[in-house]
Amino acid sequence: MQGLERADQRNTSPFAPLLARAKREGRPDVHFGKRRHARFTLGVTLVASTRVADLEHAWPVVMVNISEEGMAVRSNRSVPRGDPLYLNDAPAANAESWVQAKVMHCTRTEEGYVIGISLRDAVTR
Repeated sequence: MQGLERADQRNTSPFAPLLARAKREGRPDVHFGKRRHARFTLGVTLVASTRVADLEHAWPVVMVNISEEGMAVRSNRSVPRGDPLYLNDAPAANAESWVQAKVMHCTRTEEGYVIGISLRDAVTR
């Protein structure tokens, strides 16, 4: 898929292809209407790391939902609020294919953690 590597020309976010896929294949989030931007659920597995292109410390996360400005992922690791989180849709050692986003919250659940990520200033590294 490599949707995180290239931005849609109409939306400068590197997550635009993933959002478009979620709109096509996913379904509106149950809290549709309570949020400023509609979120769409789609269980896509991504690779996360707290260091860009660091495959040794990378781990899988599952996208819970995505909107124009944010994303939630399920993770077995916690990441502190405010820290950068690098995401990729396929393990890759080249830094250019990783997208940097910002952790807004990390909430403990029975299954691990739900990490809320801001995509407002997401950039490809």
